Amino acid sequence: PRCDQCRCRRRQVCIRDRSYFRWHRRVLRKDSRTAYVVLGEPVFRTVDGFFGERSRVIVIDHPYDYPDDIPSPIPEYPLRIGQIGVGNRGKGTENLFRLGELLRDEIESGRLELHLVGRLDPQLRSRANRWVRWSVLPLPPPAFEGAVMKLHYTLLLRESGTGRAVSSGSFFDGIKYGKPFLSLPHAFVEHYTGRFPGIGYTFESVESMAEWIRALCRQPDATAYT
Repeated sequence: PRCDQCRCRRRQVCIRDRSYFRWHRRVLRKDSRTAYVVLGEPVFRTVDGFFGERSRVIVIDHPYDYPDDIPSPIPEYPLRIGQIGVGNRGKGTENLFRLGELLRDEIESGRLELHLVGRLDPQLRSRANRWVRWSVLPLPPPAFEGAVMKLHYTLLLRESGTGRAVSSGSFFDGIKYGKPFLSLPHAFVEHYTGRFPGIGYTFESVESMAEWIRALCRQPDATAYT
């Protein structure tokens, strides 16, 4: 099926929906002498309409430097779950604060901690609440790494229609440290869960994610979530 706006062959996101896409269509060269590298198959499926028939496009997974030895968090309560990186609307950080509201009983009982491992964008600070731990300033590298390593799960809270044309550094930050993730439905995440089953869990809504976390907090043995 073709898009009603521009007759492109996009099934999910029209390449003319935003000025971002229109600008890129003008600057990308469509000749065989220029090669482009796209970071991830799901990203390429979103932007393939940018390129002409003669374009040279190389699709690779996002390169990342992985450590040889990945330490595991101590199996104890509180259960620590967090979103990695700068908290902003593009990453769905408002959903992190919604989780805090839904799970306030578990947090106040000491069974759970919710973290933003990074700086919170000033535009979202009015949405912050006392059930999520966050920072005004960027974390220095040692503190950032230490906070990520203490997490038991990471959070991927981007909405399905957001960030389809970019790879997710937060996703790979979690993979780097061996953290299973809890995610809302998103094509980028679903591509990798299809390739590597068992690396995380996807939930249809923030509410269903909160219910799963709530059940986990009722486990009598902390080793149940390691």
